[in-house]
Order: sequence, then structure tokens, then C-alpha cells
Amino acid sequence: MLNIDFNNIRFINGSANDGFEEFVCQLARREKISCTKTFVRKGKPDGGVECYWPLEDGSIVAWQAKYFCKAFDDSQYQQIDRSVKEALNSHTNLRRYVIAVPTDPSDTHVAGRMSMKERIDGYVERWSKINPHVAFDFWWASDLIERLQKSSNQGLLRFWFGKHEFTDEDLIQFNAGSIKDLGKRYTPKLNIEVEPVQYFEVLSRGNSLSRFLDKELKTAEETCGKIAKNKHCHNVLDSVEKVRKVINQIKEVNITGTDRIALD
Repeated sequence: MLNIDFNNIRFINGSANDGFEEFVCQLARREKISCTKTFVRKGKPDGGVECYWPLEDGSIVAWQAKYFCKAFDDSQYQQIDRSVKEALNSHTNLRRYVIAVPTDPSDTHVAGRMSMKERIDGYVERWSKINPHVAFDFWWASDLIERLQKSSNQGLLRFWFGKHEFTDEDLIQFNAGSIKDLGKRYTPKLNIEVEPVQYFEVLSRGNSLSRFLDKELKTAEETCGKIAKNKHCHNVLDSVEKVRKVINQIKEVNITGTDRIALD
């Protein structure tokens, strides 16, 4: 089971904040809402709305994402308040407004202090007085996790919070650890080349495959040269030239890396 840590959400445009905004919009896109039209994802500036579902009656259900992973400080309450008021001013057809934040509200009662939940409830009450026709909801961390647990959202879960099971750094670290554990018992001279290694080299499309292919092509070129110089092999010179053309075509193919695999 993948660990859901909103502090480690996938970056978008080099930003965890942008990543969380896009994550919320993808959840919103999958939200089942009746009588909807075409989902809208907004750019920046967003007018207090990251995305929205337009409804057939002309109203909209909108989302705002705030990447606040801890209890809000005063400036963060103010940021949320500004976004709500901006959305109310920019979208007069707003019916429901959802604010998504990757934390859960505390509700501890301390003399002389309002809890996080109490402060949020106070803001919602004030917003409702500005426009009583709008329903204000929060998607807290628990709500976000509940949505991610759905089987239909497993792809989102892996994309936003999954990691590579085995990176090059992992394998280097494992190898270094094994060498350290072996101590004096290890020497590179004990390495044994076995046939299955060649298959993994081909699958990995790494530098070892490139070196292997270069060596084989060089051998083929040398063989073609010897045949061409042999006076007894003039009857196969056409075949030799065809082989040379194939060799040159193979050399033009980039066989390393996995970003793009040539199929032609």
C-alpha cells in the first residue's frame, strides 16, 4: 500500500503547490455530479477558482486548492478568505464552492482561543451572509484520502504519491552494501558473466548494449572488408554491399535510453 504523504506529492512545473492544485482538479473532474456539461480547468490568475463543473441550469460547482499541510496561520486564513471573496465576485452563478486543503482541522478547546474548526466555521458563516445561495464545503486531508481509496482512483494514487521501486541510485546503493558486507571476500575478479545478463542488457537499453552492438558491427565490417578483398568472392560483392548498408542503418538508430524507442 502506498504511503499518502501530501508533503511528498508529485511536483508540477517544479512546484508542489502546482502539483496539489492539479491533483485536486483531477479529483474534481472525477467527482460524480448530476446535470453537468464540460469540465473546465482554469489557468492563472484563476479568480479564486482552480476548476469547475458547469451545470445545465447555468450555475457552477467550483474548487479552490490551498497547499497548507499544517494548521493555518493568520496569513493562510486571510488567503482563503480572499480567494472565496474573489470567487464570489468573479462567478455570480456559483452554487457550491469547495476548498481543498491537505490537513485536518483541530477542534481542541483552550480557554481564550478558538480552535481551527471554530475559526473555519466562523468564516463559512460570514461567507454565507455575503451570498446565502452558495454552499461552502471543505475537502480536508481525510476527505482527499477517502477519494483516493476508491478502486477507480488507484491510477491517481500511484501517479501522485508513487515512487520508482528501483532507481539507478537504489541499485548502486544495494550493490555497494553487498560489497561492504562481503568485505575482503569480494573481488571484481570473481565476477562471472552469465548468458541471462545479455538479455537484461538489451531490455535496459543501457551503455553496455551500445558497446556490445558496436563490437559486433565492427566485426561485421571487418568481415565484409576481407570478403571484398578476396578475389575468389567477387560473385557475392552485391550481398556484401547490402550488408554494409544494413550496418550503416543500424548505426543510425539510437538504441540507448527509454524516452523514445525507435520502432521503424
